[in-house]
Amino acid sequence: MLGLNLYPKAPDLRDAATQGLSDGELYYIINNGIRFTGMPAWGSTHSREEMWQLVSFVRRLPDLTPDELKAMEQMAAGETAGDADEAHPHTHSHGPGTEPHSHHH
Repeated sequence: MLGLNLYPKAPDLRDAATQGLSDGELYYIINNGIRFTGMPAWGSTHSREEMWQLVSFVRRLPDLTPDELKAMEQMAAGETAGDADEAHPHTHSHGPGTEPHSHHH
């Protein structure tokens, strides 16, 4: 899994330290990254709307159900093996904070 050997260790975004940050602080971190860590800046590659969606997603993390966490882990594992849409052609993600769904034919 990506990030296991990061130093300093990546924080659990569900923890109080992260959840205690303001939305503006989270946006700033997502936009600019954090120097000397594994947190890259996403501002040059993602729109403002996408970064605000990530802020919303980070806020939702503490309330994810075990099933939602498992689905995210499975999706992430599929993406590391190849493109998620190729691995799961009938499953689509509609951005942070939304539930993946499947189309049954």
